Amino acid sequence: MPTNAKKFGETLREHRKAKNIKLGRLAGQLGVPASNLSDVELGRRPPLGGDQIARCARLLELNNEQVDDLLTKASQWNEAWVLPMRAGECAMETGAALMREWQNMPTDVMRQINELVRDHANKKPKE
Repeated sequence: MPTNAKKFGETLREHRKAKNIKLGRLAGQLGVPASNLSDVELGRRPPLGGDQIARCARLLELNNEQVDDLLTKASQWNEAWVLPMRAGECAMETGAALMREWQNMPTDVMRQINELVRDHANKKPKE
């Protein structure tokens, strides 16, 4: 299993333990078998998908930087970013444009995009 799967799993486990949440409880809330979640944490299975990471983030009350870290580690394992298809048309077009251009985009432009997204995330009301 690639090292990034282990890095993802170790990070997830650290967050779970910091909140004193038992593995079985988190697995149940995610709708996955505890043995599967344990394997993810130990790096024996691929990282969780984006939707499951988002649910974990809410359940573990992670901040944006912690979520970004988990998503980055998951994407490094997959060697690809995965965006949910149930997003609106504009979101899918934006995601496609980023995927198409991101290797050629100057760092300053990527930082501007990152800042826009973070500003938006910080303005969203808590659920």
